[in-house]
Amino acid sequence: MGDCVIHSVPNFVINGLPENERSDAGFIVGNLVSLDKIASDFEAAVELFHYCGHLTTLEPKPVDEKLCNTWRFIAARHGAISLGSLTEIGHAINNNLNKCPTLMGMVRMESKKEAQDTFAAAFPDATGIRHIAAHSGELSRKSVEIQKHLVTAATGEKLEPFYKLEDGASIFVDGDLHGEKFVGTFKEKVVSYSLNSASVEAIKAVRDLYFAAFEPASMATFTAWRENHSSMMVPAESKLNEPSK
Repeated sequence: MGDCVIHSVPNFVINGLPENERSDAGFIVGNLVSLDKIASDFEAAVELFHYCGHLTTLEPKPVDEKLCNTWRFIAARHGAISLGSLTEIGHAINNNLNKCPTLMGMVRMESKKEAQDTFAAAFPDATGIRHIAAHSGELSRKSVEIQKHLVTAATGEKLEPFYKLEDGASIFVDGDLHGEKFVGTFKEKVVSYSLNSASVEAIKAVRDLYFAAFEPASMATFTAWRENHSSMMVPAESKLNEPSK
């Protein structure tokens, strides 16, 4: 990830950019704020998932085990939706930045690319699991939708590490838990993500890389604003040297 680690949202001086870029640059600031919240939400979901699991191991049980398992599933679904939201934020940042050539020149593009590559490597199924978590009710009620997401295996083929289908059967899963993994079927494949500390650290790394990418724009836009603002001001000395009328 390099030596530059930024943990706070970069603060652009929007008026330091050309007027035709300010609106889209403002959206990017909003995207980065949302990214920070998503990272926090994801961490909270993973913490809740494991805390509820811990409650089921206690004796006497402080909470009904069935209720704890429901809470774990809710946490896992929320984590999946957070990953999908982060995917959308990445697309939005790219789209908005393409409209801001001046701002783009202030951005560490290699850090932005590393953020996107890190996310893709850690969560290759982000789009699929988000779709399952957000639309499970719709998918399970419509046979035409189920057909789109069925997974069919040859006789006895094991869909590692989750399911074993016999006699060439098909399976549709609109969200399931296997240990630390949230699992489902999407577009004829099994998709999943892990609710563990490695996933939390990956999300934080992605966030920090995005922040590092845009951090130089904070000083650059401030410098540009200050220079533009100064050029519009008339020095006090020049007024003193003006001839009296």
